[in-house]
Amino acid sequence: MTTETHPETSQPKKEQLFADLRNRLLSLSEQETLMASDWLLSGLPFHTVAKMIESEFGFLPNVQQLAEFWDEKCRSGLVARRGRAASAAEDIVQHAKRWPEYFTEAAIDALRQRSFELLIAPKLDTKAVKELLNLLLKVQSQHLEERKLALHEKQLLEKAQRAEAIAKDTTLTPEERERRMKEIFGL
Repeated sequence: MTTETHPETSQPKKEQLFADLRNRLLSLSEQETLMASDWLLSGLPFHTVAKMIESEFGFLPNVQQLAEFWDEKCRSGLVARRGRAASAAEDIVQHAKRWPEYFTEAAIDALRQRSFELLIAPKLDTKAVKELLNLLLKVQSQHLEERKLALHEKQLLEKAQRAEAIAKDTTLTPEERERRMKEIFGL
């Protein structure tokens, strides 16, 4: 038995196969679409994503099909991702603005830009994120230390004022003055 191939019938079969693969790619489940979108949005090359799709979903799309998938499924995801990154960067900036004595406007702008870049990057630079968070934590820690120092100074000033009032009180005996001074300073 011989099989004949006719050029006029092989072309429509190819086109049908292409359309079937395209439809299959565009009709992935929501979870599968998210997976494929994440792969593309992470910056992986199309050929790598195609092999991942073949491995995970059992068919191998070509570059044109992936480009169409990108246009229809990923472009809006990229816009949303950038929006979330901008919002998160602004949250970081608002956190930093709580300490204007540590951040100039230029520093705030640089912080906003760097935060956005880190959040939008296809691959998370954990070292840079750690450095950024450590900077904010150090500023917060320094601010808390300064607040503690200011509170301590206020308490010492209040104790000094009370001690001065006791020292000027002529109705107290020297022993009574000494006892009250020790009470004030916790001795």
